[in-house]
Amino acid sequence: MKQVAYIIICCLFYFSPWNVLYAQQKADTSKVVKKHQHSPRMASIMSTILPGSGQVYNRKYWKLPIVYAGLGGLGYMFYTNRTNYNKLAKEVRKRNDKTISTSTWDSTYSYSYSASDLLIFANQYRRKSELSAVGLLLFYSFQIVDAYVDAHLFSFDVSDDLSFHFSPTIINLNKPGVALTLHFRK
Repeated sequence: MKQVAYIIICCLFYFSPWNVLYAQQKADTSKVVKKHQHSPRMASIMSTILPGSGQVYNRKYWKLPIVYAGLGGLGYMFYTNRTNYNKLAKEVRKRNDKTISTSTWDSTYSYSYSASDLLIFANQYRRKSELSAVGLLLFYSFQIVDAYVDAHLFSFDVSDDLSFHFSPTIINLNKPGVALTLHFRK
C-alpha cells in the first residue's frame, strides 16, 4: 500500500502544473531598445529623389531592375520619338520655304513625299513622344507609390498563422446567411 501511495504522490508532482510555472523576472529598464520604425514618408522621399531607392530602403531589391527598365524604356521611346519629330518638323519648314532650293532637303526623306505628308509623319511622332512622356511620368509616380505602400506593409504578418473561413449562419428573424470568421493564432 505504501508503494501505491508513493507512486500516486510522485505522479501528482510529476503531472502538476508546478513544473511549468516560473517566477517573473523584473525587466531590465536600463537597456531600452528602440525598434526601428519603417517610415513610408522616408521611402517615398527617397524614391522621389532617386528612382528605385525607396524599393532598396524597403529591401525589395528585385524591383530595382523593373524600375530602371521601365524608366529607361519609356525614356528611350520619348527621346527617339522627339528626335524624329524635330527632324521632320525641320524638314517640313525647309520644304515650305520657297527661298530654299531643293538641294538642301534631307535625302533621308524621299523627294516624293510632300511637305504635307511629312507634316502628318511629324505629328504622329509628336503624339508618340507626348504619350511616352505621359507614360514616363505615370511610371515614375507609380514607383513612388509602390515604395510608399511597401513601407506601410513592411511589418505586415503574412505567416501561415492567419486563417479565413466562411460558414453558414442564421441571422435575425431566422434568415440564412454567411458568416465571415477570422482567426489570428500566435
